[in-house]
Amino acid sequence: MSIELIKETTDTPALLFDKSNNKLIMRGKSIAEDPRAFYTRTSETIRNLASKTNNIDMVAFCFSYFNTLSAKYIFDLMKAIQTTIPNVTVEWQYEQDDEDMLESGEDFEDMLSADFIFTRM
Repeated sequence: MSIELIKETTDTPALLFDKSNNKLIMRGKSIAEDPRAFYTRTSETIRNLASKTNNIDMVAFCFSYFNTLSAKYIFDLMKAIQTTIPNVTVEWQYEQDDEDMLESGEDFEDMLSADFIFTRM
């Protein structure tokens, strides 16, 4: 059962919590002209959820697209998640033919010095 924590818009992704799998899921596109407010709210939502439950084992990112400005905030969000939820597993999902999205995930993995799970959809 998934709970929608943040609703997807035309410019920002959804944030879901799959209670049965202890998994946070960020899904959609991130093309807001000023993504700071969205990612600040998202970080706060994750921090609040993590303080109420110790059952977040995985965070999955499944972007159909994100713009260059969003990339900085996605990276900052990933760093905040590493701090808030130690030992969390990060899954990077990408479409089978989307090599750019795979490379973006690999770049985030390198910058964070983390081990991601890469899942082709």
